[in-house]
Amino acid sequence: MKLLVIFIALVAAAAASFLGIRYYLRDAGVNSSYVVTQVQKQVEKQVEKEVQKSNPSEASPLILIDVPFTVQAPLAEWKDPRQQEACEEASSLMAMHWVKGEKIQSREAAKTEILAIAKYEEEKFGSYHDTSAKDTAERILKGYYNYTNYEIKDVDSPDDIVNELAAGKILIVPLNGQALHNRNFTQPGPERHMLVVTGYDRNSSQFITNETGIKQGEDWRYDSNLFFNAIRDYDTGDKVPIIPKPKVMIVIKKQ
Repeated sequence: MKLLVIFIALVAAAAASFLGIRYYLRDAGVNSSYVVTQVQKQVEKQVEKEVQKSNPSEASPLILIDVPFTVQAPLAEWKDPRQQEACEEASSLMAMHWVKGEKIQSREAAKTEILAIAKYEEEKFGSYHDTSAKDTAERILKGYYNYTNYEIKDVDSPDDIVNELAAGKILIVPLNGQALHNRNFTQPGPERHMLVVTGYDRNSSQFITNETGIKQGEDWRYDSNLFFNAIRDYDTGDKVPIIPKPKVMIVIKKQ
């Protein structure tokens, strides 16, 4: 009964919001489709959270951890080579804001923090370019953020990821971005890529991610087998040749 009441209340609030937004934007001469779609996404996300809180057994098909989101080029300044290379920095930023229970205050604030990490890496290690899972953890999580409550683990199957999520942990995962087949990437996509895994939907067999490479990447979903097959670590450096490595993930735990 409590779940039904919550659902009805959220639907009613959403309906009122949709009508208000449409009328306001129509009068202002603005196309309302994109804005309404974003409101719908937020309502759906809130319903999922309330379902989880109200009835854990009913919510068992879905794991969803609320992690603040930023794209790696928050102001769409993709010509900046530091932001082109910032998937590791953006992933670490999101993870640390989750650990601290902090929101990302603005796109400008996200950009400032990403560039500060890149500057730290360049001054201390000589480069802000691609960093392996191990170096992302040691240089950014430990070095820049002074955070050590993480582990680097092998990934032998999609279940390894699901089990960590079910334990309330989030994951930073290195990937072959081209193997993700994301139509929103500049094609063919990045050969070296990182993002944050925030959830799993057992009904659709999809991982839920904060995808650093696209502006609409919050709660972006990938088929679990496609995602697993795309996992690929890489060496630190500027376009260092890729050689076969074990599939790994950085497991982030709250303090």
